[in-house]
Amino acid sequence: MTSGAASTGALPDVTHLERCVRHIVYRDVVRGAGGDSVGSAAARRLLAPDATGAIQFGEEGVGLDSLALISAATAVSRFFDLGASGVDDYLLFEDTPDGWARLVAQHLASCGDAAEIVFETSGSTDAPTLVRKRLALLEEEIGALTDAVLPSPPRRIVAMPPPQHIFGWLWTVLLPSKLGVPVVDAVIRGPGSVLRELSEGDLVVGTPFNWEILLNAGGGFPDGVTGVTSGGPMPAPVWGSLSDAGLLRLLEIFGSTETGGLGWRESSEAPFALLPHLERDGEAVRSRPTGDRFVMQDHMSWPDDTHFVPEGRIDRAVQIAGVNVSLSKVRDALCASDHVADAAVRPASERLKAFIVPSDRHADPDELSRALVDEMRQALEPAARPTSYTFGPDLPRNAMGKLTDWRP
Repeated sequence: MTSGAASTGALPDVTHLERCVRHIVYRDVVRGAGGDSVGSAAARRLLAPDATGAIQFGEEGVGLDSLALISAATAVSRFFDLGASGVDDYLLFEDTPDGWARLVAQHLASCGDAAEIVFETSGSTDAPTLVRKRLALLEEEIGALTDAVLPSPPRRIVAMPPPQHIFGWLWTVLLPSKLGVPVVDAVIRGPGSVLRELSEGDLVVGTPFNWEILLNAGGGFPDGVTGVTSGGPMPAPVWGSLSDAGLLRLLEIFGSTETGGLGWRESSEAPFALLPHLERDGEAVRSRPTGDRFVMQDHMSWPDDTHFVPEGRIDRAVQIAGVNVSLSKVRDALCASDHVADAAVRPASERLKAFIVPSDRHADPDELSRALVDEMRQALEPAARPTSYTFGPDLPRNAMGKLTDWRP
């Protein structure tokens, strides 16, 4: 193993690293198994409420065979950049999430300020893009967020986004490590269960999709519960409904995997306040301590140099359940089907809808819909799969010949 300078920041706690390891392995198994095989069902044991580092990966534990274990080790190694210290060579000598988490902790301590975390973005509709972030900069960001938006530490953090996403990593790995508070893992728990367990002093971390699910479950929030949201714009009606349901305070964080967190606000009508460790640099922002420059993923208006208002993504991607989805990539997947002559895709009710011109104009719509659902399950990640199909002889267009909207 190689050595690096000692880190100037507090390293993530092994307990939270272990949880992150379990989620990375679970995601890798589900991807490899197609999401609905016996293997992926067994892997859910990794995320059970009573799962601990003592659970074993192998065939007598979670059920990973030798090939699945190698794949899982590769996924963990990639996320934590374990090859930089040589710790990746030791993963297969361990058979528990706790063992892997301790190797990760050893790696991070060895690399010091050079340690990097490798996040994945745009994997829903295209080949995944890997985004490397220095751990020291991520620690700087969560420190700035804590100072700016949390006047006092929460009693617990209730985590709904997976910890291997940058939002989940910052708020459910680094933040609890910094504050020394426990995490309740609610990633695959039902919304009713999450609401029942909440109590005063909890900080609930979720995407807009998660918050709508909680609202739809009915009931309300106990006194003294705060929320934080990111991963997509929070609709103003949802914000109001959360307040009506008793949520004490909601913080919306604006950012992306590429840039990290950039700003925050506490009202849907307010502009975002630039985080205190950042400064405006033309149409970009710059880190005051490091000089790193981040190019915005959205068009912005600036009421002043410390506040901004997003005005739509530059790349025209949309957010579905906190995931960036390229509509053109979804359309390409549909048009690759032998059943489809042409297609259009639009957001609808927080998911996607598709208008299909069938190759066979006499095809039965119900049979065609079932066939496309099956094909898209294989071709696209869940957030990118249309949930509504409409069929017709031509794509809907307005009087000027431009594509227009349709009712499912």
